[in-house]
Amino acid sequence: MIAVAAAAPFSFDTVVRSHGWYDLPPFRYDADAGELQVRARASGGTAELRFRPNAAGVSARGPGALSPSDLRAAASRIFSLSVDLRRFLALAAEDPDLSWAAARGAGRFLRAPSLWEDAVKMLLTTNCSWAATRGMVVRAIDRFGGEGAFPDPEAIARRREAPLNAAIRSGYRTGALLAFARGVASG
Repeated sequence: MIAVAAAAPFSFDTVVRSHGWYDLPPFRYDADAGELQVRARASGGTAELRFRPNAAGVSARGPGALSPSDLRAAASRIFSLSVDLRRFLALAAEDPDLSWAAARGAGRFLRAPSLWEDAVKMLLTTNCSWAATRGMVVRAIDRFGGEGAFPDPEAIARRREAPLNAAIRSGYRTGALLAFARGVASG
C-alpha cells in the first residue's frame, strides 16, 4: 500500500460520488468499508487496484508487479489529483453559492483509469437511462474486456458494426464507438 498526497481540501467519498462512474463496472465502491476498487489494464494484463482514504489523501494498493510509480499515476488520474483547484477555491471563498463545495472537498471528479474508458462511458450515457448505460458497459466488459477490465480500443476496433451492436446493444452509438475505437487503436 502506498500513500498518494492530495492537495487540501480533499474528500475521498466526495470525489468517488462526484458522479455515477463509481456505479459503473469495472468500479466497485464499498462505502461502508471506504474502499474503491477497479480492475484496470496494467503490465500487459489486468490488475485489481484498491483505494482508501488516508490523512494525506489516498492509500493505493495493487499487485506486486505494478510499480509504485504506476500505482501513484493511476491514483492521480482516477481521483483527479493533478487538477489545480486554486482558482476554483478562490472563487468559492468569495461566493456563498459555491462555498459549500470547498468545505466538502468538492471540485474533483472520479475518472476512469484511461481517457478512452471515460470517453466511451460518456458516449454510452447519451440519450438513455442509467440502467441502459450500465447494461451497455457490463456487456462490453463481459464480451470484450478480458479478466473483468474495461475493453481496450483494439478489442472494439477489430469488430464489425452489426455484431458489435448485437453484443453491446449500443444502438445508434455503435458507429461512433467503432470509429472512435479505430481512431484510438491506430494512434
